Amino acid sequence: MHWLTGPLLFLATVVAMEGVAYIAHRWVMHGPGWILHESHHRARIGRFEANDLYAIIFAAPSILLIFGGVNLAWGTWAVWVGAGIAAYGAIYFGFHDVIVHKRIAHRYVARSAYMKRIVQAHRLHHAVETKEMNYYSRFGEFIFSEPRGRFAGYAWPQFSIHRGDFHRVLADAVHERLGPETIVMNHRCIGVDQDANGVTVHFADANGAALPDVRGAVTIACDGINSAVRRQLFPDEGPPVYHGVNMWRGVSRWKPFLSGATMVQAGWLDVGKMVIYPISQEPDADGLMQINWVAELQTSRNMFADWNKAGSIEDIAPTYANWRFDWLDVAAMIRKPEIVLEYPMVDRDPLPRWTHGRITLVGDAAHPMYPRGGNGANQAILDARALARHATAAADLPAALQAYEAERFKAANGVVLQNRSAPPDAILKVVHEKSGDKPFGNIDDLIPREELAAITDGYKRVAGFDKATLQAKG
Repeated sequence: MHWLTGPLLFLATVVAMEGVAYIAHRWVMHGPGWILHESHHRARIGRFEANDLYAIIFAAPSILLIFGGVNLAWGTWAVWVGAGIAAYGAIYFGFHDVIVHKRIAHRYVARSAYMKRIVQAHRLHHAVETKEMNYYSRFGEFIFSEPRGRFAGYAWPQFSIHRGDFHRVLADAVHERLGPETIVMNHRCIGVDQDANGVTVHFADANGAALPDVRGAVTIACDGINSAVRRQLFPDEGPPVYHGVNMWRGVSRWKPFLSGATMVQAGWLDVGKMVIYPISQEPDADGLMQINWVAELQTSRNMFADWNKAGSIEDIAPTYANWRFDWLDVAAMIRKPEIVLEYPMVDRDPLPRWTHGRITLVGDAAHPMYPRGGNGANQAILDARALARHATAAADLPAALQAYEAERFKAANGVVLQNRSAPPDAILKVVHEKSGDKPFGNIDDLIPREELAAITDGYKRVAGFDKATLQAKG
């Protein structure tokens, strides 16, 4: 063998293994091997997960080739190919397990555009790139469809992702940019004091025991709809405003429906409404995906606003018993949930201001709104971008908080009020009322498509995600 043949075989094997890894991941790990790989799509408890067995499985050919080349006279080619497989495995471990998932603690931060892109792409591997939003009546009749994200010509995709996976993406980004010590668990804010030089934040643990105070330059309160900081600043406000609608949120493993990346809104609050969309990218070995669903129903039972309250399928099953469509058997799907939570649809009236000296409110602490159109999270993200931009540009941090409020106050409160009067799902209300809650056959015989499009386009402008506005911001 020529002396260059061995190194060339080694390099060719490393390159070829990228294709092998793609095929194995796409058709084996997300196919018959899902029984092991599923553990990688769930929160890991402890140092190891069942998916780690693939390291042993994929190491076996490398070990066999090197052993055969050295001890069984297979030839030096086997040693070079076996070494190439092992080298690829080491590179993969370094990127996937160390850089992306931090199985070994480190302070490396992806700096180059290329590394940032591939790290983010891997983390969003668990997400679905949403193609379209479809609206249906409670009889399964088609009303309207509009493309989403890049399928609608935006420069950015729209993702549907499990809340836990999204939290992990955010937590990993914070660890990378600010350090692993910046997220501290089991700390509930119970109040904040400020003086001319800074703030002192008071905390308690999950059992109510006091924890050490923390001193800082400013307080950015993003502690949600039941914000302790908001309650301190506005002690007479009272509880969240309930308007007679409860939500049952569930996740079921079910067969892909429509395009496999379609969000669906169907029905209306008076008679039962549903929001349904997939949150896992590919079907498992049984051909099932994780499907997120939210049942919304007008009811007088005002539950305490607690995201963790367990719900009962029996409370909603009769409402959706006849929701059996050729594109999805909703009645059967909601009968097989992994989890069900019940939560009231609540918001709060807009405040006169968010910023008080060195303290400001962000997200649901500032402008809690009906969870329609994904705008609870979206408006909080816009808050964060504005805060970061002004914190970088302003002469001091209190001035940055004032500038942030000046930019976001009117826009965010506008969405709060729009979600009450003319939310993005108002298209369903219009059809429900015009049809008298009866099957209508062809939607074109009931209402012009231009009128339906005007409803959704108007909401996009108010919420700030119409195409022209976003492209102007860049």
